Amino acid sequence: MYTLFDFITDIKGTEYLIAVSAIGLFILFWEVLKPRPFRSMIETAKDDLEHIGQSGGYGGVIRTAGRVAAAPFIGLAYIVALPFVFLFALNLVLLEGISRAIEVSAVWMARMIIANTHALAKAMSVSTTLSWRPQAAYFLGRKPRQQVDRKEE
Repeated sequence: MYTLFDFITDIKGTEYLIAVSAIGLFILFWEVLKPRPFRSMIETAKDDLEHIGQSGGYGGVIRTAGRVAAAPFIGLAYIVALPFVFLFALNLVLLEGISRAIEVSAVWMARMIIANTHALAKAMSVSTTLSWRPQAAYFLGRKPRQQVDRKEE
């Protein structure tokens, strides 16, 4: 023990062991003072064993104990996997943003090409028909003649 941290850690560990030992010794002393020592503990243990037998046997207890034993390893696997999950999510967001930018620029380019092509086609197109066609004139009907007042002449 060369540092204050080492000293405090050692003292705290010793205090913890003394406290747990004192609690255990008090329970043991309390049970010894009873007229029939440890009877309530034995009855509670029997009740626990009956409940285990009624609820499906020791298979459930073994499964639960296995899950409790596996919990630290599952937590460790989670901690190890966190940086990789973060990188995966970051790449997913970046790639999605890049694909949206490409899609928007592609749509904009396509619209500009179509609009410019349409404007160019309008500017380049030349009508090959005459402005007056007999068939169109027939279907449109006659124009009403302007009546000139002959009285004024």
